[in-house]
This record gives sequence, structure tokens and C-alpha cells, in this order.
Amino acid sequence: MDDLVTWLRAQLDEDERVALVVPENARVWTLDGGTIHAGHPTDEVVDWVHYDGAWEHIARHDPARVLAEVDAKRRILDEHAPEKHPTGMRCSVCAEGPYYDATWYDAPCPTVRLIALPYAGRPGYRDEWKP
Repeated sequence: MDDLVTWLRAQLDEDERVALVVPENARVWTLDGGTIHAGHPTDEVVDWVHYDGAWEHIARHDPARVLAEVDAKRRILDEHAPEKHPTGMRCSVCAEGPYYDATWYDAPCPTVRLIALPYAGRPGYRDEWKP
């Protein structure tokens, strides 16, 4: 379990590192008629080869969004941290039934496994972690 969380946190750290390379005043990207503007007030034009549909996708995945997503995923991981249970390490958030019922999910819970799934193509991901 700890392996998945450790690996996943490393992926989030890498996403954050890459997003932070972009200067702070250029982290919010907007799309204007096929041109991506990276931040304001600099209005730096990012010049990429145009592919149909790619512009909107690129603008929607700007560094500011990546940083917000990394923060949200880290908070979810913290929320779903395993707790000691008489039957092993379990997630008390992902439980079927009352809070202290024996139906707690084994850690890593389905939520943590789902957060890791988009990173499955990265080195180190294990098939056993799939939800």
C-alpha cells in the first residue's frame, strides 16, 4: 500500500515541478482565436504547431490548473490515509456501512487507486494497483 501512495506522491511532485518551471505570471493560459496567451499582463504568445482541437486542450491544461489538481489530489490522499483496524490497514472514508463497521476497504482504497490510474503509463506503475 505504501508503495502506491509513495509512487503516486512522486508523480504529483513531478507534475508540480514541471508546472512550476513556468513563470508565475504566465501560468494561466487563455485561447483567443487559435492563439494561446500564456498569462497576463505579459500576453506572451505560445507558438505551437496547430492541430485541430489541440489549442483548446492545451489552454485548458495550463500550469495553474495542474497545480490546483496536484493540490486537490494530495488532499484526497491525505483524507484517504489508511487507519489501523483490527483486520489490517483500512480506509475509513471508503466504507460500506457504518463508520466503524468491518466493511472498511483495504488500503489502498478504490479512491487512491483511481487517482493513480491516469499515471498508469508512467514507469513504476504496477498492474496490481488497478482499481
